[in-house]
Amino acid sequence: MNGLVVLLISFFGLVLFRVPIAFSMGLSSMITAWSMGLSLNVIMRNIFEGVNSFSLLAVPFFLLAGMIMNQGKVTDRLLELSQALVGHIR
Repeated sequence: MNGLVVLLISFFGLVLFRVPIAFSMGLSSMITAWSMGLSLNVIMRNIFEGVNSFSLLAVPFFLLAGMIMNQGKVTDRLLELSQALVGHIR
């Protein structure tokens, strides 16, 4: 059977059984790969290589650093410093 047909049928079948969307997407992808004869090891290696990127990891760590700075009141002091340095300039 065509890979797209297997993917759509398995996805909508899982959604009809009230499986959460994220799990339905993952399971339907695995079912499609299995029906096409792809190895699970190859699929997992490709997923890991796609996610293992500096750019993708930089964004959550940047947000985490901002949250830590906000909890420690560092951001308030940085804003006061910038206001003192250039606050008089319009």
